[in-house]
Formats: sequence, structure tokens, C-alpha cells
Amino acid sequence: MTRPVLLHIGFHKTGTTFLQDHLFGKSDRGFASPWSVVGGQPIQHFVLENAARFSPGAVAAEFLEAADAMKVSPGALPVISHEDLCGYPVNHRYYGHEAADKLHATFPEAKVLIGIREQRSMLRSHWGQYIKQDGEWPMTQFFGSGSEPPGFLPICRLDHFEYDLLIEHYFELFGRERVLVLPYELLRENSVGYEQAIHDFCETGLTAEEAHPASNVGMGALTLKIRRVMNRFTRCPPLWGGDWDSLPRSYRAKQRACRILQQRIPKSWHEKEDRRIREFIDARVGTYYRESNKKLSDITGIDLSQYGYDL
Repeated sequence: MTRPVLLHIGFHKTGTTFLQDHLFGKSDRGFASPWSVVGGQPIQHFVLENAARFSPGAVAAEFLEAADAMKVSPGALPVISHEDLCGYPVNHRYYGHEAADKLHATFPEAKVLIGIREQRSMLRSHWGQYIKQDGEWPMTQFFGSGSEPPGFLPICRLDHFEYDLLIEHYFELFGRERVLVLPYELLRENSVGYEQAIHDFCETGLTAEEAHPASNVGMGALTLKIRRVMNRFTRCPPLWGGDWDSLPRSYRAKQRACRILQQRIPKSWHEKEDRRIREFIDARVGTYYRESNKKLSDITGIDLSQYGYDL
């Protein structure tokens, strides 16, 4: 495979929607996305497909054929962007290394983009996503206590966010020079600089656009608390195909109620519940990520302390 390809594998909650909406989905910005996130081909091939039937050559050919069929700028770089490729913590799915091996077998000369985020902030965001996706268990079940018996782990495993574990694997597979690691905090502080780093890494020759509004903003803490109770009574069908009208009426009512609550609950009312969530996460994490973050700073050359990571 000689044609350049960019692989954007997550992590979740690191500005992936921003990238997919404002960069990778626009060919005039130097990229083309033959496989959309909604289409699900990356997950089908690199996660779900039986390993005994996985054919790197066939998958590469399918992807590049789809890229050729797109009417985009000739120099647009084909990109596969799907945050689930690093794993899916809110659904207790951890396959990041296996997906990396399949991606490398398929596109050995690709460049790789990986986003990271300070872990306490990351865990808070994942808790909100868990409830948004109909989760009903309390935080003690979602994050665990740290003293689970052998053979049992919580839904959201802390080691998933020891970023050095997966990033080092990508370094070994693709080479350090072909992997770009960017902190989400840089995106929040300077979206133009964040985007420019990607253009420089991918050699698009383009200049970053002005800042864009935030994408996929989460619910307030009190709205989440109420929604977690609602989740006990109605949830989205597991094989829902995306048609709103096919959802149960009770579920549609829940969605509408949560939107109204989010609009009408004063911001100050969320603060007490948000403080409770963050205090739980602080106590659960402690200094768990310190050594991992030190190692990550060393191998990436990024001073993570400037972004609030525990070092």
C-alpha cells in the first residue's frame, strides 16, 4: 500500500466530533472520508470481523476504491476517523491493541492521529456519556472501587486511560514519526493551532481555519441525575437503525424531557451534583495516572503538566 492514509483512532471525548465535522468531512480542508462514522465500516472490519476471516488486502482495496469513487480534490488525504477504534469504555469493550494490529496489517504506511485528555476530566465526560446511552448503574459500579476480586472489573476501566499503553503500541507498529499525539486541552485553548498541527503532520500544505464552536456538548449534572432514573424504565433498542419514529414512545418522551430539562434548569443548580461527581472521581483516581503521564510526556515530548495532567 503506497497511497497515504490517515487513521484517527480516538480517544473518545477528545474533540473527535469537531474533527469529523469541521476537518475530515470537508475535502477543501485537505481530507476525504470514504467511510463515515455512521456507516460503521471501520468497526465492522477492524473490531467485529472474525479474525479468521479478516483480509487486510481486501479491506484496503475496499477503502481505496471508495476513496477513488469520491468526487473530491485530487490531493485530499483519505482518512478513517472513528473513536471506537481505541475501545468503547461506556459499553465495557476493550480491544484497542487488537484493532491497532488490524489497522497496521491493512495500512502499514499510514499516519496515525491520537487525541488524549486529562484523565479526571475524561472520566467525568465518560460518566455523562454512559448515562446519555441509557446507563443506570451508580458510579461505584461504573468506575469500581479498586478492590474488585480477580476476574472482575468495572464498566469503565481506569487502565484504558493510561494512554502510554496504547500509544507505545502504535509507535512500535507504525514508527514514532508516523504517530501524532495531541492533547484535547490544546484544542480548547487554540483550535487553530490544533488544526494546524494536523495539517503540518499530514503535509496538506493548508492553513488552519478560524476557531469553531464546541461540538457534542454534554448534559448538565442534574439533568444526568434525573435521566439515570428514567433509564431504568425505558432505553433505546440495541439494534436501533437510526429512525426516530421507530423508537418506543416512552423513549422519545424521555429524550424530549431531557432536552427541556437541559434548557430550563439554571446552571447553578447543576453545580452541587457536578461537585459530587468530581469529588468521587478524585477520590477514586488519586495518583493512579501519575507514572503513566510521566512516561507519556517522555515518549511524546509533550509537557503535559502545562495542561493540568497529574505528573
